Amino acid sequence: MYQDISQLTKNTTTKQVKSFYDAIKNVSIHLVMPLIDIGPKSPQTLPLRSTQLKIRYSILLSMLLLVFSLASCGYRNPYVYAGPDRDLYITTWHNRTNELLLDAKIYQSLVRWFQKSGSIRVTKQKEGAQLILAGEIVSIDLPSLSYGAANDATEVKVLLTVRYILKDLESGKILLEVGNEVWTEEYKVGTSSSERSDNERKALRTIIDDLSERIYIKTLDLLSKKGN
Repeated sequence: MYQDISQLTKNTTTKQVKSFYDAIKNVSIHLVMPLIDIGPKSPQTLPLRSTQLKIRYSILLSMLLLVFSLASCGYRNPYVYAGPDRDLYITTWHNRTNELLLDAKIYQSLVRWFQKSGSIRVTKQKEGAQLILAGEIVSIDLPSLSYGAANDATEVKVLLTVRYILKDLESGKILLEVGNEVWTEEYKVGTSSSERSDNERKALRTIIDDLSERIYIKTLDLLSKKGN
């Protein structure tokens, strides 16, 4: 399974980024308001108040430094695309395996991921689209077994091999081309054939979602760099 995307930002949307800054603003307000409280204070409370003010100043300064450092470093959320609107045509991938509806599952997963971006619209028509994403399901296999103490298979590993291409239809330029990319996911054999089938479906579903996420992230990154 490909897992090179930071879990810290996984499934982060524009609303979540905005919520992060709103939270900083709200906390800052709560920290600043006591600082401007100029009401009379008794001599007994002055040392305690002085310590509290120092702590609040330190926290506020740290938060401001965090915000400025993110901005100055050019931080960009990899799950958010803020470039010009694009229409993306996703083809139904050619399925060379015997796994029925696998092409439809990948298509639906890709559509769900690209719907997270408000600026990239998935279209069912190639005409008028600026981008096209096409792919092929090369193979699916269960080649690897691991054995428990009783020499019984306890886990198997499903392997899915795919290839795909992202092309700019306006310029004719190939933005992304990946050939024979292998995805793997282990799952428990289970105590019955039905349990094994359920676990296999879950493993395959995980691969499809991870694959779609990776394509989505790569596409956003390429389009963001192209727009700069």
